[in-house]
Amino acid sequence: MKSKENIAIIGATGFIGNNLLKFFLKNGHEASSLTLPTRNPHNSSLKNIPQKGTENNTSLNIIQADHLDEKTLRASLERSTYIFDSAALAWQHPGEKKLTPHDLMVEEIVQNAVSAYVLAKVTRPDQIIVWTSTNAIDAMLSRLSPENVGILKKEIETITDMICDAIKIESTHFSEFHNIIVSILSKHQPGIYPKIVGSLDTVQYALDFSYAYSKYLGQTILEKLSQKNIRVLKISDVYGPGQDISKKMIDPKLPARRLQRFMAAYKLIKAGIINWIPTDGKQLHGFTARDGHIVQDVWNDFVFPTHVDDVLTMMMRSTQNNFPKTVLEVSGNKLTNLKMARIVRDAFKVETDIEIQNIKVVNTPETSKDLALLGIDRENLTSLETGIARWLENFEK
Repeated sequence: MKSKENIAIIGATGFIGNNLLKFFLKNGHEASSLTLPTRNPHNSSLKNIPQKGTENNTSLNIIQADHLDEKTLRASLERSTYIFDSAALAWQHPGEKKLTPHDLMVEEIVQNAVSAYVLAKVTRPDQIIVWTSTNAIDAMLSRLSPENVGILKKEIETITDMICDAIKIESTHFSEFHNIIVSILSKHQPGIYPKIVGSLDTVQYALDFSYAYSKYLGQTILEKLSQKNIRVLKISDVYGPGQDISKKMIDPKLPARRLQRFMAAYKLIKAGIINWIPTDGKQLHGFTARDGHIVQDVWNDFVFPTHVDDVLTMMMRSTQNNFPKTVLEVSGNKLTNLKMARIVRDAFKVETDIEIQNIKVVNTPETSKDLALLGIDRENLTSLETGIARWLENFEK
């Protein structure tokens, strides 16, 4: 990235976006001005942000704009050379809104996939866009047979074409987006439910993977519309300072990353708060009390924890070159779920028994093959031990 550029951050109230905002305000050589398009300029995460960088003269402009509204979004991004978009809706569970699985899919596609389409259409070829996607897409595909993977990919391509043909951006508003997506999904519902999931429970599949599906559709739309100015970063298990590990994160109804739940659980155990752990043979996030011991059962699978500082480096590096492809596979180093659980437990210095659940899982392949394109050596990524230590230091300040 060139120095002293005009930069926009979409999703600055979220975890990754807020860390990116703080980075730019601290390192003023990167940006002359920061623009934050947001639906709610009074969001609590923006309350204590200075109007200028604390160590530089980077100016900050918080603009009320909707990422699904062409007029306000285009105007807010007009002066920006680099646009970082980490905004996302992740309703893994219907929660208080009482959404059906179909409603859940519609809402997430409107928010995540259609917003990608709007972003690509309102920006110019001379503006560089960095858009964060998720490696949960690979987990979603791993649940399907090779035949059904082909069905899903074809379906994504078809829906992408239908969205691009159906949406007339100058006059379309949220309610119209919603109606367009309902119409498109109703024509393809046999593919989404339950044909591609085979013997899997349809409702649970929707809850687990509607976010991944919507981001997969979003990145496919961006690939279709890219004028060599769009970078899609598929990242995984992002963690670090600013992420909530309060007691509410053990609530199964709230969306949270696996590592985030582990951290929240062990923070409670460290504090002696264990009344949430079932004692009747049931489990909550794998935790149970058995024969006077706290036991954590974990899946025999793999994770790719990526420290948020490494994600920021990936985002910066992705602006520097013309890459041979739009979608870049980047993430942290591969760990077994068992090792991750032990690292978290040891960081909190508590005693629990961690056991492997005897289930068959897919051996997910390494998904950071494009780090070299960014000039990043895998061995220089933050280890989970170091990353958690930094995270806990942040809580103690």
